[in-house]
Amino acid sequence: TVAVKLLRSDLAEDPVSKARFTREAQSVAGLNHHAIVAVYDSGEDVVGGQTVPYIVMELVEGRTIRDLLLTAEAPPPEQALIIVS
Repeated sequence: TVAVKLLRSDLAEDPVSKARFTREAQSVAGLNHHAIVAVYDSGEDVVGGQTVPYIVMELVEGRTIRDLLLTAEAPPPEQALIIVS
């Protein structure tokens, strides 16, 4: 199962945002670590007459660290070490 990340159409019109998104895809695709999502493909497609960059990546189910921090108390030090290691 994969997730497809598209750059928002309003940002796809901005060359700086488009370049940043493309660099992100290339940077992450070059990494191989169990704690980093795998990137399988990236490119551009035409959506509604506009060229929009995309990233095809491994789908990771669960909560984000942001969600955990916003909805729960700070984790105990032992759990925090596991999260950041």
